[in-house]
Amino acid sequence: LTITDDDGATDTIARTIVVDEAASSPPSAMPSAMTALAPFRLFDTRPEEAAPGPKGVVAADERIDITVAGVGAIPDDITAVAINLTVVAIEAPSFVTAWPAGQPRPTELSSLNVVESGTVRANLAIIPVGDDGSISVYTLRDAHLLGDVVGYFTESDATESGRLVPRSPSRLLDTRPGPDPGPKGALEADTELAVDVAGNPDVPPEAAAVIVNVTMTEPSAPAFLTVWPEGARPTASSVNVSAAGGTSANMVIVPIGADGTIRLYSNASTHVVIDLLGYVTGATAPSTTTGLFVPLDPSRAFDSRPSEPAPGPKGAIAADSTVTFEPGIVGGIPETASGVVLNVTYLSTAPGYVTLWATGTDQPATSNVNASVGGDVRANGVIVDVGDDGGLDAYALTEAHVVADVFGYLSG
Repeated sequence: LTITDDDGATDTIARTIVVDEAASSPPSAMPSAMTALAPFRLFDTRPEEAAPGPKGVVAADERIDITVAGVGAIPDDITAVAINLTVVAIEAPSFVTAWPAGQPRPTELSSLNVVESGTVRANLAIIPVGDDGSISVYTLRDAHLLGDVVGYFTESDATESGRLVPRSPSRLLDTRPGPDPGPKGALEADTELAVDVAGNPDVPPEAAAVIVNVTMTEPSAPAFLTVWPEGARPTASSVNVSAAGGTSANMVIVPIGADGTIRLYSNASTHVVIDLLGYVTGATAPSTTTGLFVPLDPSRAFDSRPSEPAPGPKGAIAADSTVTFEPGIVGGIPETASGVVLNVTYLSTAPGYVTLWATGTDQPATSNVNASVGGDVRANGVIVDVGDDGGLDAYALTEAHVVADVFGYLSG
């Protein structure tokens, strides 16, 4: 709806009104259980790397199609994939978008964003696969693209294993001085650290994997961090920082090792912060449908920029302020949903962070997306429960615009 007043001022607002809940989801939207995996590299376009997939720079305004179903430990009948996408050697400003192969590219959405040339950036995305079991990945400008799979989804009814259970975010580890848990002192370069997760009160015995937000901060050099369950370190990365002293966060889904830990490795000295977002159930959990992932056609649920037609309060979020938005307005998320799966983009005016949580609950002392310099554009995956009214609160430390895209929901 576009309205113009007598003085010529115009404003536009867009809403999706769901009149038939069954018709609001794409035909492929089916409740699905997750199998979390130790990360493995699915593709890497850099010719010098041994990983499979198309080789060579992906040209500007082009896409590549990547087969996921039937690769390695992934079965043929998957509905979606959890994949950590990384962009390197990119010209900027730019963005990368991933979506189900065989469908039109969702032009209003992005999976990760880059402002400065040469930035290495990663983001975990849960992407429904196309009918042929593939995903498409698009880049606005020339770039090399990498993808590390951390899990997959298969159609399921009531089940014990593979249900996603969001928790109110809580701090699991912070190596910086202070009262938060964990060993203090930066993780040294080229070393491993085992982090106990099974002993955390928010991780029950039936948990098979944890959903965490991992932040690297104050690295001694450009660096990457790898998170995995146990055994030999895989050829994969979970978080990347492009400059010494920077800060970068990424959502990570990782199985819990047999000893109740997850393992961290960094190629440079860095502080690490881990916030627990939830867990994935295992075989000893009760059998229910609650927490099954229902993939949806990606859609924009919230955009604070006045120039954009997406729903939500308009105007930059003021520093140290909170706004409320309702992801269920678009995308066909039912009132019974126990949580939502989002990609949240943070457009900062100064160094800061944004935090999301269920409306009507206390703000957690954690963050979802971090920017270490003003003017940056950062994206991060978020799995979060929703308030009783379906609302989410978003807090910004410094003035910023916030954008949220919905990729699915968790059944109630």
